[in-house]
Amino acid sequence: MASYTGTFSAANTQSNAVLLKPGQSVTYSLTESAPGTWSIVFQSSVNLQSWDTLATYIDDISATTVTNDSKIDYHYHLRCNSIAVVTVDYSIADATGEIQGEIKNPQSGVTEITFTDQGVTVNRNLTVTGTTAFTGGETHSGAQTFTGTVSVLDTFTIGGTTDSTKKVRFEPDGNTTSTTRVITVLDENMTMVGLASTQTLTNKTLTNPTLNAAAGVVVVPTSASPAQTTEGSVVWDSDDDLLTVGDGSSRKTMVDVGSTQSITGTKTLATPVLTNPVVNAGSGTIVLPASSSPAQTAEGSIVWDSDDDLLTVGDGSGRKTMVDLSSAQAVTGVKTMTTPVLTAATVTAQATDATIGAKADPASGTTAVTIAKLGNFFVLTFTLTAARIAVTDAGAAGAYGATKIFDFVEGGVSFLGCRQNYTAYTADGTGVPADDEFVIGIGTTNISAAADAVLAAANQNVGASIAQTLVAGTTTGTGYTAANSAFDGSGTAADLYLNYSGDDVTTDGNGTLDVTGTITVVGVLLGDD
Repeated sequence: MASYTGTFSAANTQSNAVLLKPGQSVTYSLTESAPGTWSIVFQSSVNLQSWDTLATYIDDISATTVTNDSKIDYHYHLRCNSIAVVTVDYSIADATGEIQGEIKNPQSGVTEITFTDQGVTVNRNLTVTGTTAFTGGETHSGAQTFTGTVSVLDTFTIGGTTDSTKKVRFEPDGNTTSTTRVITVLDENMTMVGLASTQTLTNKTLTNPTLNAAAGVVVVPTSASPAQTTEGSVVWDSDDDLLTVGDGSSRKTMVDVGSTQSITGTKTLATPVLTNPVVNAGSGTIVLPASSSPAQTAEGSIVWDSDDDLLTVGDGSGRKTMVDLSSAQAVTGVKTMTTPVLTAATVTAQATDATIGAKADPASGTTAVTIAKLGNFFVLTFTLTAARIAVTDAGAAGAYGATKIFDFVEGGVSFLGCRQNYTAYTADGTGVPADDEFVIGIGTTNISAAADAVLAAANQNVGASIAQTLVAGTTTGTGYTAANSAFDGSGTAADLYLNYSGDDVTTDGNGTLDVTGTITVVGVLLGDD
């Protein structure tokens, strides 16, 4: 249904012309704001010379429907007979959507407005004042001025200025019912932004936006020398290929995790994993994890022992404790120090050392040894507790016996000195009597034949023989031996033997002699072939 509204502002003016075909209807309504009279006039399509009055009204016209009951076409007008000098609104509604007719300029004869079954065409400039509603399709080809409130109750389409086939239509159907939405344009030329369109936006300030680039790309501003200071402002440093963020007074440079970068300033990294980093603290401080009982085992993992104030490093299955150079510390295990300078050092001997050798046990009693080593120098300290020597009687040649006390590793050895300090003996009392006379010494070869209380050179080349006479089965004896020549143990490793040689007078037969005391041997390892 087409609907049109207009105004009367003077007597003898008419409304839009309406052409009704037989059976068609039109409805008129009028609300006046001052006293006046009005007529509905009509004219047949075959007699265009005169108008006849259909009805006359005083004051308002309520909705009045006029139907063409004839068999020919008729034109209808709403005419103002008299009115004060005010504006009176009227409206025309066509139930069939076929209001037809035209309005011509009486001076030029040019058709200004045409009413057809397709709508209304305005061919000249149009000025509309007051409240205006468009409910059908209107085409305006000239310049139109609308003042007041204009309602377009159907689709509103704008054609292009040079190509009328290019059109834009406003569609408010998605709005809330009975709600008016206001679009305010900027005071400048602009291009509208589409929700799903690909566009480049410039000079925009987005307040609290949510940017969901998904599979897209967010392009931040770039500069060879970023200078932004606004809190949270982001600029890409195109020289250093790093992201910078304003902090309110200056800017921060972000870390690129995939490249080599120097990080300056104070940084606190919580549980970081740094792969192949170069950490240069400069005059700063690196704080390591600490524990009173470090338990890390990961290879290379570092933990500070807060109880012992020492650094520990994981070795894959346990951990190593580092040496503190500036304080007293007990260093255990086998250590090889190359050209060390030790001030007031205390070397604690070990029971075994695979780089020197190992002790040998007697048939009865015990032989204990502690090994101290500094570079290639060593000190062996033996403690004998009733270490038994089996004695063989050779008659007039005397008696002999030996027990091995140490096996060296292969390699040359030079013995620098020896101290023997025997504190007690126990003879078996039959083969070896309680008043036995003998010599005892340390050599690299064991005595293998009686020599009547004499030891050959190889039987005493480490610790020279000491003459002993038992009194009531025991005695004591101490002897010192200076440096001897080197021993080549590269083919057959050197050994240390405690050798005994008894005289032919006092020894009565085969027997045993248990020796108690200490033996200290000092030497240097000369290496192997």
